[in-house]
Amino acid sequence: MLQYYTHMVMKHAGRAARGSQYILQNYIMFDQEKLNNVILNSCPTLKNWLLNSPYWVSPRMRDNFEEYQDRKFLDKVNLSDSYPQLKQFWPNGGPVWDGLATVSGMNREKGVILVEAKSHLGEVINLNYSCRASPKSRTRIDSSLNVVKSALGVREQVDWLGDVYQHANRIAHLYFLRFIAKIPSWLIFLYFVGDKEQNGPDTRSGYTETLTIVNAKLGLPDKHMLSEYMANVFIETWNWKTHLAERNALWRPQVRSNEGVFLLLSKDFPIGSNNAFAPSLAAWHRMVLKKANYICEKCNKEIELHWGLHNSKKIARNHAHHIISELLADWFGKPDLKLLLACGRAYCEDCHYDEHVRVGGYEWGGAKRAFSRFNGLEKISDGLAPSDIPGSRKSYNTFLHVALEYKPEFRPLTKRYYYDDQAQIILSAIFYQNVYKELDLLGWDKMSEWKSDELERAVDKANEKWWEEDTEYLLAQYNRLCSK
Repeated sequence: MLQYYTHMVMKHAGRAARGSQYILQNYIMFDQEKLNNVILNSCPTLKNWLLNSPYWVSPRMRDNFEEYQDRKFLDKVNLSDSYPQLKQFWPNGGPVWDGLATVSGMNREKGVILVEAKSHLGEVINLNYSCRASPKSRTRIDSSLNVVKSALGVREQVDWLGDVYQHANRIAHLYFLRFIAKIPSWLIFLYFVGDKEQNGPDTRSGYTETLTIVNAKLGLPDKHMLSEYMANVFIETWNWKTHLAERNALWRPQVRSNEGVFLLLSKDFPIGSNNAFAPSLAAWHRMVLKKANYICEKCNKEIELHWGLHNSKKIARNHAHHIISELLADWFGKPDLKLLLACGRAYCEDCHYDEHVRVGGYEWGGAKRAFSRFNGLEKISDGLAPSDIPGSRKSYNTFLHVALEYKPEFRPLTKRYYYDDQAQIILSAIFYQNVYKELDLLGWDKMSEWKSDELERAVDKANEKWWEEDTEYLLAQYNRLCSK
């Protein structure tokens, strides 16, 4: 069963109202580029190792901003195989990570970024905070911490179970990933500057005294085997006023013209030795358009470029077409798929729109159109929610019954989405499953060798099966039950 079909009970979840949790959620929703740049510039080993931009898997709005720990954190960053080792190293009830991102290296090696975020001094060190594990768990924790302290050159008598325990257990987990699980990983202590609601420091130097105390209590030497993979990162508190000002400057509309266009290509974004992937999503769009010489690959017309500004330079902001949509790449847990150049087509606006309408399950559009064939549910195709259609609840429940009988593995999706969205979600998920199976035949380990024509054939086969087999079967079963 695919990873994204698994329902997880939410514990550390929900939209935050203030503080470091709220600020980090905003950065990941609205300004990942700025967050990524600050982190990479503060951590040279990560920046030099990285091929593509970090892919943030938590906190994400689609998962109700859940934060993960223990086995669930490993599952989220595609490291489930490391759980038996983690279970030996640390008992349940380990760190709850404020942020998690997966990363890829130049040789396609996979890694992870762990984030612990703070916005005021009370979060950095708390004299009342200490390890509160049961005696049995505490014994194992103490044993693991002693192993880490010895490896890092910290004296055994230094207390890591007291008021620096939160820092210590994060460092221990970095050690686990790096030297036990053998996973490239980095630990980012993220400090937000200027959180007035929480009376946080107005400047970076406002954290200095408290961090000096923390470092003294940890007893870490200046240089140790993890020092290159840990970083204190300082970034201004996210706020709407600053965000909108920066976005307005970046997206200021310009005249439409193809003359003198400046595109952010490889000279701005080094792509390393593997040219199958773009270094970032922004670069991907521009590289796909450039490869086609700004000519639509469907109608052969010149693509009209939309202008914008970036760092006072004139750039084109057109979007190329993802053969496998970005949404599917996220659902599959395959973020690199969004950066695969073979997954792109250069289309004009009209052809781009037509392609998304043609393919059944993309963006739920095809799923809604499919309801035009189901008696009693036709108005869903017009954009109405089932609860807005008088007398439709019985028909809608009948469809849900038929769909979940056909694909029982999608039953957990009904717990994650509103009632009015469940039928469209399930129909779309059937299409996504079809696409995944076709890509499975191509071999995920050979992604860098995939060709555009192969991907289009895979989508066409999945689309054909979705319309001619899956939807037809559901329609027949639906009509059979409704006629009784």
